[in-house]
Amino acid sequence: MSSSSTAYPAQLHLVVAEFGRYGISIPETDISDPDVIYVDRVASRIAAGDVVALQVFRFDPVALTVADVSEEMAEEALKRARLRGGISPEGAEYVARHLGSEALDDIPIARPSWAA
Repeated sequence: MSSSSTAYPAQLHLVVAEFGRYGISIPETDISDPDVIYVDRVASRIAAGDVVALQVFRFDPVALTVADVSEEMAEEALKRARLRGGISPEGAEYVARHLGSEALDDIPIARPSWAA
């Protein structure tokens, strides 16, 4: 009898996103894509508006746990926006939803040049 095991990363980040008229869904997730593993990459995509995120969940396939990390991801997106000097309107909406609009008081909200 043989056994097979699949090597999973320690944690995945699943983004619940808005797809306009198509509704709300989790975008297709490829576990070999580092963007779903690393907080900084997910946060950067949110800040840039690459994904219209509603919530982010961290899934640990080894421990079989799921946690809503939307607030943590909003804080990380805000850090990246400060470093880059701006946040996209979609990123700002996500941050305001999870941290309050006052968190954006010192950040320009516009499509930053680094998001083009």
